[in-house]
Order: sequence, then structure tokens, then C-alpha cells
Amino acid sequence: MQHGPFTILASASSSQVSSQTSLKNNALNNGLLPLVVSDGFLKKCIEAIQNNAKTELTVDLENQIVRLNESTSEKFEINAYKKTCMINGQDDIDYLIGLHNEIKAFDFGRQEITTYA
Repeated sequence: MQHGPFTILASASSSQVSSQTSLKNNALNNGLLPLVVSDGFLKKCIEAIQNNAKTELTVDLENQIVRLNESTSEKFEINAYKKTCMINGQDDIDYLIGLHNEIKAFDFGRQEITTYA
């Protein structure tokens, strides 16, 4: 079990910036947005934070961009389904509950075409 997402969530952060993908799926499943960035961008972020502990990163989930400042930013990748869930504040169960009527209609349609001998 990976404890990174739980530790970060407990500290009131909602994003994790890393140059590795090891925590990606677990983080997404726990409502934490993992930002996988290049080593160079990560180094710039760390240097900025070391120089000023109040440095803030801006995360634009809709456009998939993380910004250190106006001149330093980087695109990040995220699964379209997980992006939709995060934008709407949903987990997997919430997403499925939202599809309840469509699932019910699909199931009802299948019952009409399925015959049992």
C-alpha cells in the first residue's frame, strides 16, 4: 500500500508534483491530482521553493498546465475519465451513480432482446 497520497491529503494539499509515475493511479483514486513533470521543471520548482517558501504553483486542470510563474509552465497528462471525475468532484462510484438512468435504460433494452428458451 502506498501512503504518499494519504500523507499529502492529510496536509491539505490537493496536488502532488513529481517526475515519477509510481503513485499516479493510487493518487487519482484518492482524489489527489498527480502532476508528472520533467526533471528540469521539477528542479525549477524545488529551487523556487527553496528561495521562497511561499512559492505557489498554479494548476489548470482543464487545460492540463502547471505554472510556476508567467514564464515557467509545463503541460501534464491525465486520463480523460479521471480528469472529468476530478473536475466534477466525483469518485468512481459517484460517476457510476450519475449514469444510473443510462445503465437502467441499457439493461431494460437488453432484456427486451434477450430470449430464454
